[in-house]
Amino acid sequence: MTNRDKLIPTIKPNFFLRVATPCPEDALLTISYLRQLSVFKNTTYTVTSDPDQILHLLYENKCHIVFGILDGVPIGMNCVSEAAAVFSGITILYMEGFYIEEAYRGMGLGHIFMDYLAKRTLSLGHERLQWFLMDSNKSGERFYDSIGGQRVHAMSTYRLGKDALRQLAARFPAPVE
Repeated sequence: MTNRDKLIPTIKPNFFLRVATPCPEDALLTISYLRQLSVFKNTTYTVTSDPDQILHLLYENKCHIVFGILDGVPIGMNCVSEAAAVFSGITILYMEGFYIEEAYRGMGLGHIFMDYLAKRTLSLGHERLQWFLMDSNKSGERFYDSIGGQRVHAMSTYRLGKDALRQLAARFPAPVE
């Protein structure tokens, strides 16, 4: 049995989780779910990764991707990575992408994914699981409220893309390790 074949049992006898491995099939499945999530969020412009980049992230253990398997068929995925919350002095898991196909929502599968992530977060010694949610995602808001998620009202998300990073980096004269 390969690592790719290992299914993690859940409280539903026909629903399993499977950790992604650095193989082309898992990279393609991840990209597929990221694209579906971006359509759901009306942010199709945000998916710029390709399967080779996903493979690299998996090979380098930069992220942890888990697929939901219902009756032998993939129905969703979740991706997290480790980070530090220096203001709090703790380490966290940051959830980048969480998607369940529409036909399978409302069956408790999202709760199972989050139960797994809570257990993984604690087993890795982290003290918090954190994510961002688009203001327009009211069903997501209801879901996260129902599991005890706490909204951080005092914050906005900012990003520097590659071009902005290059511009700023060019201004710094010394080498960086």
